Formats: sequence, C-alpha cells, structure tokens
Amino acid sequence: MRMMRIAAGSTLAGLLLALSGLPTYAQAIPPGAKRCSFEAWTVDRQGRTNVRAAPSIRAAILGTVPSASRRIASPEEGAGVSVIASMNGFFLVGSIDVDDIETATPDRKLGKVFRGSGWIHGSQLAFHIQSGDGLRATPSRDAPVSVRFRQAGPDGIGDPDAVVLQMHGCSGRNVEATLTTMDGKEIGRGWLVRDAEEGQAPPVMTCPLQLTTCT
Repeated sequence: MRMMRIAAGSTLAGLLLALSGLPTYAQAIPPGAKRCSFEAWTVDRQGRTNVRAAPSIRAAILGTVPSASRRIASPEEGAGVSVIASMNGFFLVGSIDVDDIETATPDRKLGKVFRGSGWIHGSQLAFHIQSGDGLRATPSRDAPVSVRFRQAGPDGIGDPDAVVLQMHGCSGRNVEATLTTMDGKEIGRGWLVRDAEEGQAPPVMTCPLQLTTCT
C-alpha cells in the first residue's frame, strides 16, 4: 500500500484516497464546491505548482506540475489543466496535460510530473482574455459591466489589456478573477462571463492556448 503523510486540514476524501493508493482522478467534488468547466494553465514564479489533496494550503501535496513564467514578454508553457470545481480559492482539476511542453521544448527538464486530479490555488492558474468589454458583478450574461477593459491596441482596438492575476471562484464556464493590465496596474475583481456583451463590444472570450490565440 502506498503511504503518504497527510497534513492537517485535508478532507476525509483526500485522506482515504492517499491511503488507498487509488488514482487521484477518482476524487469526488466535495459538498459546498461550485461546479464549473473551463481550461487554464499553471503559472508560478517558482516554476512548479503544487497539486493538493483538498482545497487548503494545509492539505497534503499530491505532486507538482510545471508552471509558466509570469513574464508576459517571454512566457514558458505551463501545464494545461481542465477545471471542474472551485472551493475556498482553490480549483479542482480533473486532468493535467504536459504533452505540449515536452513537444515544444524537449530540452526542458520537467522531472517527475503529477498527472492525476487535485486542487490548485487560484493564484497559480491563468488563461488569456481574448476579447470582451469587462468584468461583471455576478456570473450572469445579463449583468452589466462593472469594471470595463481598456484595449491594448492603438485607438482602442485590439485584445483587452487585461491579465489574470488570481482566480477566486467559478460557476459553469464563468470565472471570478482579479485582473491587472499587462504592465501590472490593477484593474479590479469581478466575473469574466463567457459570451457576455454590452452594446457594440465583442463578447467576452477566454483562451487556454498559451502561445497563440484560439481563433
């Protein structure tokens, strides 16, 4: 039987999984968690992101995955993740993919990579904000813009000048996040509501492709 030290704060489900040796993708969504469905990638200045057994900084670390740099001008690919729930500022990922990293940068030494399911803190996840008008106060397409984006291109045309600093929660395909501009000025906190639009602005779209766009 595979043994693992369990830190205080781990859920009973995480404890049972760790002691049983069952694949971590069998983790159940705990009561109180918000279900959602979106893709992102891992990002951390240290180059590694912890995957935990429960949505707590005190929970057992199941393993680590590679992280992209926060340097916008020179990104490195992080691990791609599929998010299925959120709780306490953590996000439950159902799968982790590092195939693109190994293909694009074969000389990058990844070491032992965790490929199962587990919880990642929202400060270590990101995606591109490809288009849209701004943040909403609630995860509803009918909600008006509460924080408007500035466009990155000349004359206010182009992609939003907005970068994910931290994700806080999710609901369906919508994500609550704190955003900054590309030069690090805080924009604010609110909901990125997929397909929401107001007036003549393009709908809000996000993209989990790190080095290109989704269209």
